[in-house]
Formats: sequence, structure tokens, C-alpha cells
Amino acid sequence: MKFFKYTLIATLVCTTAMHAKKTGGAPSPYTPSPQPVITTPTKQFTPQPTGEASVFQSLIAHAKRDQNAWDRRQEKLNSVFVNDIIAKGRRADLNDAQLEIILKTARDMHGVFSYNQQKNISILQAVDEQIAAALQ
Repeated sequence: MKFFKYTLIATLVCTTAMHAKKTGGAPSPYTPSPQPVITTPTKQFTPQPTGEASVFQSLIAHAKRDQNAWDRRQEKLNSVFVNDIIAKGRRADLNDAQLEIILKTARDMHGVFSYNQQKNISILQAVDEQIAAALQ
């Protein structure tokens, strides 16, 4: 008799839960939540730069890669590197602002700085003077 009673109660609970779900009742706490759809971005076409933009981009890449851009003894940009960048930029008709950006990129990528703030300020001032003198 007890077995019949428990089976009847279990059946009623299950049918009530199923009926509530079909009629839009409260969701069961065991219902899995929907997973977000992950989409992959499509590769967009970017035209290749021509002329001045191409030279500027290649000089920026060169400034980032060149390991001889920084002179550790003088704590400045290597003068051979600076002269090379200026010469290539002038041949490609880059303006002074573009050349300054390239040289400051090299400074930021390769400059060796310390925890001494005053020393770092003097290094940055010296490099800025070096860049200004090279662009004249």
C-alpha cells in the first residue's frame, strides 16, 4: 500500500511539472540556459597603401625592428640610424612631422630607461633635441 501511495505522489508531481512547463509556467531550475552564439569575424579587404603611405609604414616597421637604433653608451638614438631614416624619408617626400613620428617610435621601442625619474627626463630631453637637430 505504501508503495502505491508513493508512486501516485511521484506521478502527480511529474505530471504537474510537465503541465506547468507546457503552459508556460515557472521554468524548472534544472532547465539548461541557452548558450550564446559565437561568430567569427570575416576578414575584410584592406587595400595596400601606395606611395608615401607605404614608405611611412615600412619606415615605422624598420624603426620597430632595428636593434641598433639605440646607442646605450650615449643614451640616445644611434646617429647612423637617425641619418638613415632621415635620408630615406626625404627621398620619399615625407614631411618633418612624419619623420619625427618615426624617430619617436624608435625611441619608445628601444630606449633604455631606469627607475630614476630625473635621469629619464634628461634622456628624453636629449633625444628630443637630437631629433629636432636632425630634422633641421
